[in-house]
Amino acid sequence: MRTESTLVYRLYQGSNIVAEVTNRNSNAHAAELRIMQLNESNEYVTVWAETNGLSRTLASARQYTDEKIGELGDVYAPRAWSRTTAGMGMEAPSNTTWLSTGRTVIAGGLEWEKHVTSGGAIWLLESNGMTADFHPQTNNVAFLDLSNADGTPIFRVEKTDSFLVCVHIGNVTVDGDALVCHVPVVANEHPLVRVSTSLSEGSWHKEEDGTASGSSTVISGLATVTWTGSVGDWTCRIENNTGGSPFFAQMQYWQEGGTKIVNSAPLDVSNGIVCKDGIHKIRPVYTNGAITWEVVP
Repeated sequence: MRTESTLVYRLYQGSNIVAEVTNRNSNAHAAELRIMQLNESNEYVTVWAETNGLSRTLASARQYTDEKIGELGDVYAPRAWSRTTAGMGMEAPSNTTWLSTGRTVIAGGLEWEKHVTSGGAIWLLESNGMTADFHPQTNNVAFLDLSNADGTPIFRVEKTDSFLVCVHIGNVTVDGDALVCHVPVVANEHPLVRVSTSLSEGSWHKEEDGTASGSSTVISGLATVTWTGSVGDWTCRIENNTGGSPFFAQMQYWQEGGTKIVNSAPLDVSNGIVCKDGIHKIRPVYTNGAITWEVVP
C-alpha cells in the first residue's frame, strides 16, 4: 500500500504534467483528451490535444498523398492527356495537342515489347493484336490516310511496293542470351531482321548486310540471327552479342519501292510548285482548253 500510495502521489502531486479527459458520453460530443503542463507562471498550458493531434495526422496524410500523386504524374499520363506536351510533360497551350518529341510514330497494331536475356535486353517490334487497316482499297500500304466522316478519302501517302510487315509473333521465349520467336507468316521467304541500339538515331542494321556464319547471320556485332522452318511456320532465334547492352529488333519484308501522294480532292497550287533549284516556282495556267506553265513572280 505504501508503494502504491507513493506512486499515486508522484503522478498527481509530484509532476507538472496533467492529462485531462472531458466528461462526455454522447454520440454528438465524444470525449476528448488533452495534456497540459504547469509553467513557471503557475499556469497550465496545453501541449497536446486530441484535436490538434488529428490535424497533424491529417496534414501528414495529405502531404503523403500529394507526394504519391506527384510521383504518379511523372509516370502516367492524365486521361485528358493533351493538357501536357508529349516530350516534357509541361503544360500545353489551351485547346492544343502538342507533339514535341523529335520523332512522332503512328504504328497501328505494333508495339515494342521488352525481353530480358542473359546477354542483355532485346526490344522486339511485335503485333499488339490490333488490326491496322490503313486503306483497304490499296491493300493496306498507306502510311497516312485522311478521310471525312463518311469515309470518303481526301489525302493519302503510300508506298508503291515496299512495306513494313505487321509481324504477328505467335510465341516468344527466352533461351539464355537469345529470343526464340515463332513467326506464323505465310511467305516463301522469311522476314528480314533489323536491329538498332537507339530509336532516336533511326539507324537500322540489316540482316541482308550482315556476315554469314554457317546457317546464321551476324548483324554488325550486335546480334546473331538464325532462321528455321518453312512457309507459315518460321522460327527466328535472335542472340544478343553485346555482352549486356540492350537493342531494338524488328522484322521487315524488303521490297524496294517508292512513295506517292494520292489526292482525292482538287490540289490548289496557285502559289506555285518549287523547281529543282529550290528557288524558282511555276504553276499551271488554263487558257481555252490548253494548259501552259508560267513562272510565279
